[in-house]
Amino acid sequence: MVDKQNPHINLNSSTMQVLNTLEKRGINLTDNIAQFIYETAIAESGTAENPLTVKNPLTQAAGIYQFIENDKNNSVTTALNRISTKDNDGNYIYFDELPEWINETKKHKDITKLNKDQQTALFLANLHQQIGTDDLFKNIAKGDKQAKVDMYMQHHYKKDDDNVRAYAESIFFGGN
Repeated sequence: MVDKQNPHINLNSSTMQVLNTLEKRGINLTDNIAQFIYETAIAESGTAENPLTVKNPLTQAAGIYQFIENDKNNSVTTALNRISTKDNDGNYIYFDELPEWINETKKHKDITKLNKDQQTALFLANLHQQIGTDDLFKNIAKGDKQAKVDMYMQHHYKKDDDNVRAYAESIFFGGN
């Protein structure tokens, strides 16, 4: 299905299905949410020639949002489990039917095999399923730049590092 006001938007895309769930849960889908997604991609994969397949040689983090899958960090597996979450009624939270790409990725765990829509859906669902992120999403939607930094540091980067925080602030406050 295509949105008649925005014909370039595929309403059946995985990202749109995750965003629709956020909206149903009281999070306004403003341009500020879109800007947060874009800025996080810049913070993670920067200006890489192909951000979908970029890999950090030090951490082995990969893709637009730099997910990691190794012995010490299984953020790909965690994100896949979160996007596959079911509600109390047994239905998937984000989808009527789980897209096949999720089951395939659970087998190969290679984030670089996913397209932009899939990586973005995984990123958003991974954040949304964490405790405390609904309020951050709501504040981001209202334009709260500190909420962007907090979301990034607490729920995506997940480490307390002054250098990374300063970098994140330069991205999220700088309006890149």
